[in-house]
Amino acid sequence: FISLLKNANFIIGNSSCIIKEALYLNINGILVGSRQDGRTDINKTIRVNAEEKDILEAILNTSKCTNITNKRLEILNSSEQFYRLLKNNILFTINKQKIFMDKK
Repeated sequence: FISLLKNANFIIGNSSCIIKEALYLNINGILVGSRQDGRTDINKTIRVNAEEKDILEAILNTSKCTNITNKRLEILNSSEQFYRLLKNNILFTINKQKIFMDKK
């Protein structure tokens, strides 16, 4: 995946890899929808609604996006931080972003 990403012109979707791996590799990203809302805003990430017109416009504008920075996200001791949150019963208070339906 990383080999493909580092050779891409941009990445599009709703995955956190757009604001993590793509940022690290200086690849422009288009975030579709609200799944990553609440995360650190990255200047080179274009955020759009899940509408065809908005997505197509964002694709056309990726070549104009010149605000590529060398800013890299650093997550230090993330497993320890996550464990501390679980241990102290600190849970996320946002609505679920994914809905799972059992097959009948």
